[in-house]
Amino acid sequence: MNFLSPLYAAAALAIAVPILLHLVRRQPKNRLAFSSLLFLSETPPRLTRNSRIENWFLLLLRSLLLLMIAFAFARPYWSEAVNTTASSAAGKRKCILIDQSASMQRDGVWKNAIGQAREVIQSALPTDTIAVYGFDSQLHSVLPLSQARSLPIGKRSSSALSAIDSLNPSWSPSDLGTAIVTCLDTLQVDSADNEETHSGHAEIIIISDLTIGCDVRALEQGEWPEDTSVQLIRAVPSKPGNASFVLLDPTDPTNESGEYRVRVSNARDSVPESFQLRWLNKDGNGIQETSVECTVPRGSYRIVKCSPPPEAASGIELIGDDCPFDNRRFLVMDPPSPSMIGIVEEDGLPPEESLAYFLERIPLDTAYRKVQLQRYKPGSDWLSEQSKSPAWIILSHAATLRDADQCRSVLQAGGYVTLVMDRPANSPHRDGGTLGDQLKKITSRCTEVEIGAVSERKVREFDFLQRLEFGHPILAPLANSQFNDFSKVRFWRHRMIEGWEFSDWRVLAWFSENHPAILERDAQKGKFSVMTFGWQPVESQLALSSKFVPLIAGFYAQAQPDTGARREWIAGSDRAPKPGIYSDPQDSDESRKVAANIDPRESLTDPLDPSELTRYGVPLASDQPSEQITNQRERVLVAAELEARQAWWWWLVSACLIAVGLESLLCWSRSATAPSLSLAKE
Repeated sequence: MNFLSPLYAAAALAIAVPILLHLVRRQPKNRLAFSSLLFLSETPPRLTRNSRIENWFLLLLRSLLLLMIAFAFARPYWSEAVNTTASSAAGKRKCILIDQSASMQRDGVWKNAIGQAREVIQSALPTDTIAVYGFDSQLHSVLPLSQARSLPIGKRSSSALSAIDSLNPSWSPSDLGTAIVTCLDTLQVDSADNEETHSGHAEIIIISDLTIGCDVRALEQGEWPEDTSVQLIRAVPSKPGNASFVLLDPTDPTNESGEYRVRVSNARDSVPESFQLRWLNKDGNGIQETSVECTVPRGSYRIVKCSPPPEAASGIELIGDDCPFDNRRFLVMDPPSPSMIGIVEEDGLPPEESLAYFLERIPLDTAYRKVQLQRYKPGSDWLSEQSKSPAWIILSHAATLRDADQCRSVLQAGGYVTLVMDRPANSPHRDGGTLGDQLKKITSRCTEVEIGAVSERKVREFDFLQRLEFGHPILAPLANSQFNDFSKVRFWRHRMIEGWEFSDWRVLAWFSENHPAILERDAQKGKFSVMTFGWQPVESQLALSSKFVPLIAGFYAQAQPDTGARREWIAGSDRAPKPGIYSDPQDSDESRKVAANIDPRESLTDPLDPSELTRYGVPLASDQPSEQITNQRERVLVAAELEARQAWWWWLVSACLIAVGLESLLCWSRSATAPSLSLAKE
C-alpha cells in the first residue's frame, strides 16, 4: 500500500490520546458527608497500581476511529492494481544509448556511465518502456524496443538493469550520428507497428563521454521528428585530460634522413606537459635508448622527430600521460620494395639540356620503396636487358620507333609511359624528318590513336600553366596552397598538338589560347601521357622551381602506387577486436602481419559542445535534475489517478461513521446503567 499524502498518516499518533484518557483515574464530582466520619483524621491514600483500563472495547473503538481518520486523509492506494493496457499507453518510450567506443576505456568513464544509466532506469516510471542499446561504429541491440514493450510492467526496470550489466567498452570508433539515426528508424517502425498503444512521445537518452572525436555527420540526413527528444548525459573520467600522438606518413619524398615524424597533441584540460616517445621491441617492451623527450603545452600539439625504428620494432609508445588507453600504436613495416624509372635519353648532354640530370636529384625514396633511375640509349634493346619492367618510362626527344615498340610492351604489362617533347618541333631528328613528325609517330605507335601534326608554338616572351586539374592524382600533390600557384613558373617555349580533341585524351593543364600542356589517356592496360614542354632550364623554369618535386612525385605515384607497406587496420572489428599485431587472413601461410590501432579520433577527448547537435536540428531535453523532477511529477499524477479510481478514503470515512455510531451507543448504555446519587441526598 502507498499513500498519496503520507504526512497525514502521522496523525495516527493521536491514538495515544484515548489511551491516556482511559488510564487517568477521574475524581468524583459529588461529595457526600457522613456523620460517622467527622471525628476521624484524613489519611492520604497509599500509591498503588490503580491506573488500569476498565473498558477495552471502548478504547479499541476510539483508537480505531482515529487511525481510520488519519489513513483517510493520507489517501491510500494499491500500486498492484494498475491496469497493464492503460498504463502502457500512459508511459514514454525511452531508448538508452550507451557509448562503447574506445574513449570509454579511460579510467572511471565506463563506471560513471553505468552508474548514470542505472539512475535513469530507476527514476523512470513503472509504465515507461525502456530499451537499451550500445553503440560504437554502429548500433548494437541489447534490450530492443520490441522486446522491452512486451515485458510486464513489474519487470521492465529489472530487465533494463540486467541489460546494461552485459555491456562492456570496445576499441571501435564512435559514430554517434549513425547511432541516433538508426535509433530514430527503430522508433518510427515501433510507432507504425503499435499505433494504437504507444503514447507518441519518445526520448533518446545518450550516455557517453561526448568528445569532439564523435562522428555526427550522419545527422545531416532528413528532418527530426517532433515527438522525439534527446537527452545528453556526459560520463566523466576520474582524471581529466589526455595526451595522444599520430605517426605521420613517412612517404614524404622530401624526407631524405628517414626520420619518423610524430604529432603529439595534449588536451585542454590535461595536467602533464612533459612526455617521452620510445620504440617498442617485438615483445612490446620499451627500448629506452630510442627515447625522445618533448614538451607539449595543454591545448596544443608539437611535431617530434624520432629515429627510424630499430629492426623488429613492433610499435611506438608515449610515456608520461595520465590516460594510457591510447598511448601505444603498433607498427608493421615491409622492407622497402625496389622500383625503377627508365629514361630514354642521349648521354653527354649538358645539365641545362638534360631531363635525367634533374630527375636524379629528386628524392623519391621513402620508407616503402627504393627508386632507381636508369638511363637507356635511344634505339637499344633496353627492355630485354631488364629482369623486371620499369614502372615508369620517360621518352625524350631522342626516342625512336624501336623505343616506342618496347613501350607498347610496358603498356601491355600495365606500365606508365610519358613522352616529353623537350625540343623544338622543327628540329631535325636522328632518324630523319623533323622532331614533330617523329613525336607524332611515337604517340600513335604507343596509343594506337592518330593525332594531328606536332608543331612549335611561337611564344613572345614566356607562357605559364593554367587551368590545372588538381583533382587528378598526378596534380594532387600540388593542390596545397604552397604549390598550386604556377604564375611565377615561366615556360620559354612549348609545342602544339592538333587533333587531340577528337580522341579520349584528358587535359590536365593548359597553356594560353587553349593549347594543352599535359595530356593523358589509357593505352592498352597502362597509361600514356604527353608533356608538350621540357623541364630543363633551356625550356622552362620548372626544374628549378618548388613545383618540380611534387609534380614528378605525382607522376611516379600514378605509375607506381604505394601498395601500403605500412599495413594498418582500425581496431574494434571482428578481425582485430583490440589494438595489437595480427596475421592477415588473406595470406595463405599467415606470415603476413598487420598492425591494429584505435582510430585517431578516439584520442580527441576534449568535450563536445552540445550546440554541434542542435546545429543538425536535434532537440535536446533538459538536464538530468529537471528530468528527475518531471518524472516525479508524472509519478504523482499516476498515483493520484490510481487513488481516485480506488477511492479507499471513502470506505475509511464510512467506517469512521460506523465507529462513531458504535462509540456513542456504547457511552449511552454505560451512562444509563450508572447509579444515581440524588436519592441518597434525600
